[in-house]
Amino acid sequence: MAWEKVTIHFNETMIAGHSRGTMFTIPCAAKFKVGDVITANNNKFKVTSVTDVAGRGEVFEIETKEVKDDKPKARRSEADSE
Repeated sequence: MAWEKVTIHFNETMIAGHSRGTMFTIPCAAKFKVGDVITANNNKFKVTSVTDVAGRGEVFEIETKEVKDDKPKARRSEADSE
């Protein structure tokens, strides 16, 4: 699976980064911590680990777990379908 460019939304901020499945890389200027929830590609992810790649303070590698929205959807009425 290749890395793809994504825009990550976090606390009213948009950050350019890359993703591969549930793993993201972002500039270290973004202050993420374990437990934070981010949004990318209209999906929510909970941060499970944050690693400073090579210990240089340049790029964070963030592992996440997708947060499923299991809330029931409202059913359309017959009037809505006309």
